[in-house]
Amino acid sequence: MRLVLDTNVVASGLLWNGAPARLLDAAQIGELELFTSTRLLAELAGILTRAKFAKALAVAGDKHLHSLGGMYNGIRIVRPAEAVSIVEAG
Repeated sequence: MRLVLDTNVVASGLLWNGAPARLLDAAQIGELELFTSTRLLAELAGILTRAKFAKALAVAGDKHLHSLGGMYNGIRIVRPAEAVSIVEAG
């Protein structure tokens, strides 16, 4: 299975247990393929530096670093062929 995960799902998977963490674990052992872009990786980095996640990062400690390293090793970085415009309702 191939997936592009929302950055909030990835952050949740790195910081806490639950379904998002199980998705990252499955990617690490090759049960599914994760795809992302440099823009999504930059957004993830910004999310993880927010003060409200400092405690969760401290608690996650080595698990966080191991998961993040594993995720980057198994992830395919792609460049979207087309930019999608957001259409405002109204």
